[in-house]
Amino acid sequence: MVSRRRKKKRSAKRRNPFVAVVKLGLLAGVLMVVFLFSLIISMRVATRATEVVVPSLIRIDMEQARKKLEALGLGLTVEGEVYDASIPNGAVVAQLPTPGVRLKANGRVRVMVSLGVQHKPVPDLIGSTQRVARLMSQQSGYEIGHTSEIFLADVGSDQIIRQVPNPGSTEVLTARVDVLVGKKRVQRYIMPDFRDLNLNRVRSLIRKNGFESPKVNYTRGARRARGKVVRQYPEPGNMLKENDKIILEVAS
Repeated sequence: MVSRRRKKKRSAKRRNPFVAVVKLGLLAGVLMVVFLFSLIISMRVATRATEVVVPSLIRIDMEQARKKLEALGLGLTVEGEVYDASIPNGAVVAQLPTPGVRLKANGRVRVMVSLGVQHKPVPDLIGSTQRVARLMSQQSGYEIGHTSEIFLADVGSDQIIRQVPNPGSTEVLTARVDVLVGKKRVQRYIMPDFRDLNLNRVRSLIRKNGFESPKVNYTRGARRARGKVVRQYPEPGNMLKENDKIILEVAS
């Protein structure tokens, strides 16, 4: 009996170091969880401390809105202007982020500003050149907005063929008029081979195709009959536009 008790005491002593290690591991794990939880809470508190609540700027004058944001450490960016009869000229119509949203310090609030009531109708710009349209728009309190181009064969170059909003409209949102500009399509041809042809025949061919009379330079010693084309510019096979000048070198 005595020997069995001694054996149990010895085995218990042997187990004690293992149990102690397990306990230390559990304690370290608990401490690590507590540390991580405290760290997360601290980070959330620090983040919340650097955020501010975005105030409402609607119907507030731009100068007052800017000061209101600067007092909170926020900036102001104007995204555009719109006509709004219900909000005075120069006041904020819309904002982003919306009021009540939390925003980090040094963040920026984007706003649209009211132009008030639009009294002047949209000018008729169709048929005008871009330069004239710009002047007409400025005189009516508008400006040229987005400009698109389309190439057509039967319109004058740089003429406005469509506009948005339509001429005479007074129900508009912005002071910008978007326009579509017609560009005259330039005809292109392949330069034929005029070499060894008679000058008079070449002139006739050029005029029939709508080109200006060619410039002629005479040369001697070309080993060709008098009046025959020796060289040409552009050279045969090259691209030729309707306004290009044709130059011929002719044997004399």
